[in-house]
Amino acid sequence: MELRFDDRVAIVTGAGSSPGLGRSYAKYLAQRGARVLINDFALEIGDDGLTCAQRVVKEINEDGGLALADHHSCAEPESAKAIVDAVLDAWGRVDILINNAGVIIPAPFEDITDDDIVRTVNVHLMGHIWMCRAVWGPMAKQGYGRILNTSSNVMLGLASQVVYGAAKGGVFSLTRGLSIEGAPVGILVNSLCPSAGTAGARKLAEDDDSWMQDVFIPNFSPDLVAPTAAFLVHDSCSLTAQWIASSGGKVASGFFSKTVGIDDRDIDIEGVRERLGEILDHDANFVVPEPIDYNRSSSFKPRAYKK
Repeated sequence: MELRFDDRVAIVTGAGSSPGLGRSYAKYLAQRGARVLINDFALEIGDDGLTCAQRVVKEINEDGGLALADHHSCAEPESAKAIVDAVLDAWGRVDILINNAGVIIPAPFEDITDDDIVRTVNVHLMGHIWMCRAVWGPMAKQGYGRILNTSSNVMLGLASQVVYGAAKGGVFSLTRGLSIEGAPVGILVNSLCPSAGTAGARKLAEDDDSWMQDVFIPNFSPDLVAPTAAFLVHDSCSLTAQWIASSGGKVASGFFSKTVGIDDRDIDIEGVRERLGEILDHDANFVVPEPIDYNRSSSFKPRAYKK
């Protein structure tokens, strides 16, 4: 049976870039029946008289789909709310949020400017937070929501992408935490770790980088990631808190494990040094529990929030 999105309303941030992951996600959802808001902050007008977001809307509408353009930033709370309000005003509901917007600023940690650090964190991490906040109320009220956040392998460490990786690590943690609070109200939250030959990815390498030009871009189309993204926001997907990687047709699930380590209440600094081999023994390990399972088994009682 074909998986469709009829009667579903989706927001895809950063969906104007071409080639781009957001554009591929939006077009795939629209082809399967979703109404899609194409959000992209870029306001440059092309030779066709359109912004990049308007251009994607035109492609979708000419293909028989239904889309509208939005140019608000996702990096501030009020503008993120304006994105969601645009959808609610047009279609009365929001079922799907794909947080895709991002900036790529390759720079060694010592050299990157303060402004570029703030911009990177604001768009990637805070943009995810503000957009999730903006859709949370409407989704919780209707008892249904699918949120897909964009993580990255870079969170595991990459030179010249320290701040970007830190922001993406925050997105991973945000996803796992939101999955706990979303489950009782019907909101499922996952993170996708995509890799594709996008316009943004090209900024990671010099223009004459042969691997980027001859191998990566031709073989890792954003269109190959779109089916995985679409499944993770579909009605039939019951996954939450998952970290899924997708690139070039490969799809895999990431998880965390921890070594068994040692248990010694009389431990001292010398003991840590002497038993370091046991502490670091990767052959003796166990999988870290999923956040919802861990939360159910925990007796921790959070202190009541006071503004």
